[in-house]
Amino acid sequence: MRLDLAHIQRWIEPGSRVLDLGCGDGEFLELLRDQRQVRGTGLEIDEHKITTAISRGLNIVEQDMDRGLGNFPDLSFDTVVMAHALQAVHYPDRVLEEMLRIGRQCIVTFPNFGHWRCRVHLGTRGRMPVSKFMPYHWYDTPNIHFCTVKDFEALCLDKGIRILARDVKTRFEIAVLLTLMWLPATVASAQQSEMFGPFELHYSVVNTTFLEPNVAANYGITRGDKRAILNLAVREHVGETTEARTMLLQGRTWDLIQNQDLTFQEVREGPAVYYIAEFKFINEEWRFFEVDFRPEGADQTYTFTFKHQLYIN
Repeated sequence: MRLDLAHIQRWIEPGSRVLDLGCGDGEFLELLRDQRQVRGTGLEIDEHKITTAISRGLNIVEQDMDRGLGNFPDLSFDTVVMAHALQAVHYPDRVLEEMLRIGRQCIVTFPNFGHWRCRVHLGTRGRMPVSKFMPYHWYDTPNIHFCTVKDFEALCLDKGIRILARDVKTRFEIAVLLTLMWLPATVASAQQSEMFGPFELHYSVVNTTFLEPNVAANYGITRGDKRAILNLAVREHVGETTEARTMLLQGRTWDLIQNQDLTFQEVREGPAVYYIAEFKFINEEWRFFEVDFRPEGADQTYTFTFKHQLYIN
């Protein structure tokens, strides 16, 4: 089995639901099923590999992840894996966002093209390295987005993605970065946003049972079947980019029976700033929200209202 796959299995809980993007011939999913009793689904576009994976008794979907993953509901898997495929997709940033919408946590592995052996090879030979691990020439390689560990970390910071664990395993000329990620900010569940002048307010509602116990504890969140969190973040559009802003805010939520003031706590993850507030809900009832917020640098206070239907898991 490939080096990266052998190491990441320790991050996958026994009996959990796993989506493997670019699952190949299904060797990894078969191992997880047989040794960790995982309920797995694979995504693949190579017909021959799909045939082999199905012959292993696996559930395989023929689908190009570059075309989106909208057919998978929010938080429908415990773990989403993309092993050694990040550099081969056309829109890696979009795929990461989709992964973190679908899964409670995500695992990504990719070759580190900034590893010292790769740099020495380029510096001394002037040619792209070719090895058993990376057996392609520059003109026939499926890899279209070469990146380094620092490049990936910068992308995570920009997207507000928290890297929970990481490991680097070296073999042949390339090091492989193994990352376990969780996104507590704007795309942890179905991401929605609304514009208020130059400010874009991102919001989502998440059942607290979707959070792992240790993650909930880190943020002081009480997990429960009838408890959820409202997650808000605001970004200002500046030219062609957006920048995170702090904000002053207060809010309330209600249904037909109960009314509750929202108490927000500010959370910072690198350059990302977001605000979370807990509340209780009744199964299948529509929940209404009203939030007054004033972003940093704004000359007015905005009022945002929306409704959301919640269910007990």
